[in-house]
Amino acid sequence: LYTLARNKPILQIDLDLKSLVIESLHKGQLAGGEKEQDYLLFTVPFVCNILRAVVKSRVFAPPNAWTMGLLGLLIEIHEIPDIKIALKFETELLLKDLNTSMESVKIKNILQTDNLKEKYRVEQLVSLN
Repeated sequence: LYTLARNKPILQIDLDLKSLVIESLHKGQLAGGEKEQDYLLFTVPFVCNILRAVVKSRVFAPPNAWTMGLLGLLIEIHEIPDIKIALKFETELLLKDLNTSMESVKIKNILQTDNLKEKYRVEQLVSLN
């Protein structure tokens, strides 16, 4: 967490936050039923806690492209119908901490693209279990 606050990046090779969120979403969809959002209940708060550190950063504070991309993904998850309130609350709290509104974050519809599996290697990651 102090890495971002000290203006040092978290390398994608070490921890790819966007792929982590997408993978947890798809693993939950594969599980189905009551367990559909269980994976997200762990990953979304984890990613939000990491992003809270950008408040102290001059480099990673919004409108940084990396930060805004992750915020866009979290807002996409926020807008999924029937998503658990705890997940919505985490995203709203993060936006409040960053002094950013949902309207100011551009959503790229990452979750709705056709090449999602190819782009984020979701199929390979899910098949490891």
